[in-house]
Amino acid sequence: DISQDGRALIGVGLDAQAKQLMVLWDISQLRFGGKPEVVARHTTEYNIKAVRFSEYEEDQIVTCGRDSVRVYRLKAQQLRGVSVRLGPPDRKTTASAGGISAALGPNIFTDIAFEHTAGRYAPEEQRFLYAASASGAVFEIDYN
Repeated sequence: DISQDGRALIGVGLDAQAKQLMVLWDISQLRFGGKPEVVARHTTEYNIKAVRFSEYEEDQIVTCGRDSVRVYRLKAQQLRGVSVRLGPPDRKTTASAGGISAALGPNIFTDIAFEHTAGRYAPEEQRFLYAASASGAVFEIDYN
């Protein structure tokens, strides 16, 4: 994904030990003949299917994958993440899509999107993130 201001690129892959690897690049100098620079590298045990720059917070990145939606903050050239709680910890989360209940079991989140009403300037009570699952369910997540 490329940041809204076009200055950063985030990529996801696997490292040599087959752990998920996120790399944040500064690409601001490319259009002037410069080279991209690595700002941060982060390995994680969490599965990542999609990654997006936050449309609400300039220094945040959101990922989703198997049973996880996580928000990462860039601070001192390090990415630090926290999991989004999708339901009570003692029950598996379910959601509905078109009247069809999502299957119990792991949620494989395949994509994430932000509500585009006002982006970074949206009032805090109107900031939502949506996560789509492989079962066809859509989860609405309060970004606050």
